Amino acid sequence: MALKYLTFILFFHTFKCQLEFSDDQFNSRDVGAKCFLSNGQSGFCSEIKNCDNLKESFSPRLRPTVCSYNFEGPIICCANSERNNESKDRVSVSKCNEYKTLSTVSTRSRITPKGLYFVTVVGGQSVISNEFPHMAALGFKLENDAVDWKCGASLISENFVLTAAHCTAFGNDKPDIVRISDRDLFTASDDIEEHVQERTIKEMHIHPKYKITSYYHDIALLELSEPINISPNLRPACLWTSDYIDTKSVWATGWGLTKFTGTPSEELLKVELELYDEDDYYTGNSNIKPLATVLEV
Repeated sequence: MALKYLTFILFFHTFKCQLEFSDDQFNSRDVGAKCFLSNGQSGFCSEIKNCDNLKESFSPRLRPTVCSYNFEGPIICCANSERNNESKDRVSVSKCNEYKTLSTVSTRSRITPKGLYFVTVVGGQSVISNEFPHMAALGFKLENDAVDWKCGASLISENFVLTAAHCTAFGNDKPDIVRISDRDLFTASDDIEEHVQERTIKEMHIHPKYKITSYYHDIALLELSEPINISPNLRPACLWTSDYIDTKSVWATGWGLTKFTGTPSEELLKVELELYDEDDYYTGNSNIKPLATVLEV
């Protein structure tokens, strides 16, 4: 046991002594950001304790690349894992192909940009019927039986919606209802379109590493009380499965403010956002500015 402990100390000491900053060492990268090892292999920034491929990321001939530091120590560039069974479709791919067989009038869905924490719909425009058949809203029941719609979500299967972890609790309040494919949340229930469906929440699965004080791992799955009835007007979104995004812009949807310091929209809106490469963001080679207003999506 003592020998193993000593070996670990020597390994960690050697590891710390050989840490190497990347070329843009003065532009710190956060956990999850894209990075490159000193041999040119791509990876992602990770705390040492969470790097499953530590051996591949560090060797006597390969110095670890430091992305940044936090209170626990260095955040290093961790080698990407090799993918298994590349030739076989993932479940997300096969299910997406299944949903494509449904007749629909919706436009092609696009993913939201990586790293986007909140967005507004300032400058947004109204959506057409069935344009975003996966769009969902999370409702919090009030004492007078009214519902406060505080967050957006996306239907990703018959039984689950995907949302932000911070949407699973506002103080002591937790979401009770999921309403899917409704363009106007404030319309009387008698006037709700026929394809709109509501379910209560059976269970919430929050990312185990999410912390309310951190921006990282802000993701959660909400399991519905019973499956949604899939139809041409209401169907899950296709999950993104590629390592790369082959588009320059994406669409964000929500019931947020229509102008800064304004009031929430009564109907679902969409807004087109421009995508920027992570390298441009971290090296300061663009005019990217952080979002200034915190709103529900």
